[in-house]
Amino acid sequence: MGANGGEILVKFTGDSGITSTFVEIIGHVVDATTVKKMGVINLKYDLNLQVANKVIKNIHDPRFFSTIFS
Repeated sequence: MGANGGEILVKFTGDSGITSTFVEIIGHVVDATTVKKMGVINLKYDLNLQVANKVIKNIHDPRFFSTIFS
């Protein structure tokens, strides 16, 4: 279950590199149903998903988006 309550499906070929409960998957969108994994960042086992969700919402808020990604 994703931080926003949605579900995502990730398929790996070979070693996934995942060693913890929570991970950040860095990848390249291939099409609407496919992401090519470029890397995996293993996060702490006690990651606060509520805080992570708030950060993601703020990053995509139009008031802050251009400041973060300009």
